Amino acid sequence: MSAAAKYGSDNVSLWTPSATGSEALSSDVVAWIDAEDTDKMTTRVDGDHTYIVTINDKINDISFGAPANYHVPRFSNGSDSLLINNRNTLHFWETSQQSTPDSALTASVDAFDGHLAENNDPRYAFFVYKPMDYYAGGNFLYQYGKGQTAKGYGLAMWVTGSSLTNTSHYYYMAHWGGGKAYYLDESDHDTVYYNKGGVPNLVYHQHNGTSGYISHDGNQTAASYSSTTLTTNNFDQDLELWIGEEISGGGRGIEFLLAEMIMITGSGFSDADRQRVEGYLAHKWGLTADLASNHPYKSSAPTNGLSAGGNGPVFGNDVGRKLSIEPGNGRRGGPVSKRFKNINSNYGKKDGIEQVPFALQQPGPFSLKRRASAYKVTRGDKK
Repeated sequence: MSAAAKYGSDNVSLWTPSATGSEALSSDVVAWIDAEDTDKMTTRVDGDHTYIVTINDKINDISFGAPANYHVPRFSNGSDSLLINNRNTLHFWETSQQSTPDSALTASVDAFDGHLAENNDPRYAFFVYKPMDYYAGGNFLYQYGKGQTAKGYGLAMWVTGSSLTNTSHYYYMAHWGGGKAYYLDESDHDTVYYNKGGVPNLVYHQHNGTSGYISHDGNQTAASYSSTTLTTNNFDQDLELWIGEEISGGGRGIEFLLAEMIMITGSGFSDADRQRVEGYLAHKWGLTADLASNHPYKSSAPTNGLSAGGNGPVFGNDVGRKLSIEPGNGRRGGPVSKRFKNINSNYGKKDGIEQVPFALQQPGPFSLKRRASAYKVTRGDKK
């Protein structure tokens, strides 16, 4: 079975974090792992399985690989049983019981230093995944910071049973280290917040100021805490980011399918921003049923304000002319974000200006050449 076309590739007006058009977020995306973006991964085939050798973050192009003594995740590669909404995933698989290292991903130490929220900085995270199997106790989906008491932050489940049911486990934000688990309400360790067992979950959690909350269904239900000051990493020089395990390992992994992970920082992140990202993820991964009936993107996916169609000149009559587009320079190349060093554009007109039909993320320079009926975009000075 072949997976669906990459989201947005057949409809350039769909909003994504890299094709925001006139609907840019008010805070920065600082890390983004997308399992359907094969351009960001290298793979190998061994027997009946395809394995991820490396996968790169889509914002900073930081590479993830398996930690020492761990296996790399498998890539679904169109395998029906591992797809979510007919889209590819990463399969974090378990070969044995918990407490034995299995599959995980991590970036090099300090690769995300200066990108991820530290200390008590605001942070917002979206995590789309499907749990497959786990064991009693702590099961980590991701964690970053330092593996010491009060210096790690992430997402985990505490499992009180051994089956994929809605009543055997609950989420907590993994403020873990030295035997301390940071539950949703630290004063009440009996606070439960059940996930949906055995099916895809769209989990959102945030911390801003001294309060935070977590939800798995488009914020229809949420558990919250207040009066808590975080000390994530405390600006230590050895920041780590692990996916599928706790910092530095320890056998607290979980078997699951990872679809997408988006991390944002900045105090300006609004409810409208959150809803836009929720809408994008829900429509992409087939989770619109999790959105409330009054969610602005319940019925239709968010768009970027750009329209498809049109066949006019770009920046004047430039047929056969080559334009150089430098990162962070929008004078000739359309809107370029200094933060993402990308160009978000497409066929059609916006505000009467013809748009260029491409969306690029890698730093330039890029060369744009108009043909009679299309455009050719190359990197560097290639013809």
